[in-house]
Amino acid sequence: MVVLGITFGTLAFVFLAHVIMWRIRLPEKPLKLLLYMFLVSITAVLVVHFKIEDSLLKRDIPHLSGLADYLAVILLYVPISLAYIIGYTTLQVDSPTLSLIWEMHRTGAAGMSSDDISRFSSERPFVRDRLDALLEQGVIVRRNDRLFAANRLLPMFRVVLFYRSLYHGHSEG
Repeated sequence: MVVLGITFGTLAFVFLAHVIMWRIRLPEKPLKLLLYMFLVSITAVLVVHFKIEDSLLKRDIPHLSGLADYLAVILLYVPISLAYIIGYTTLQVDSPTLSLIWEMHRTGAAGMSSDDISRFSSERPFVRDRLDALLEQGVIVRRNDRLFAANRLLPMFRVVLFYRSLYHGHSEG
């Protein structure tokens, strides 16, 4: 249980620090800083824990006991950290799918006309190819000459857009 507490406590700390720091000012090299934050945090936590281990033992406070526990923390922490960093890199850039679905959702009952799609595409050149794929996959639907976001998928996009908004202060693509 101590292994999980230390691992997830450190991850939660880095996540909160990440959100706060990115809200204050987006760093010039965000990926490098994020890697640094994860590495320094777990290193500091494990070193401090090692230094106070005797004190924890004397007070009968649960603690990491031995090399196996320290390795367990590292083996749990590293892959979760890397998965988080990989996930963050996908949100760091403008996603064609998120941008298009958000714009369609934003237009509400009016949907988007061909002219609207053309205007949107000219502002974001990646959209035209993605639009065809989204129609084929059923992520968006065509009714008459209008395109709409498929209602069944909006909750999933809201979760992703909310997560993006934590870092960028808005949920648009």
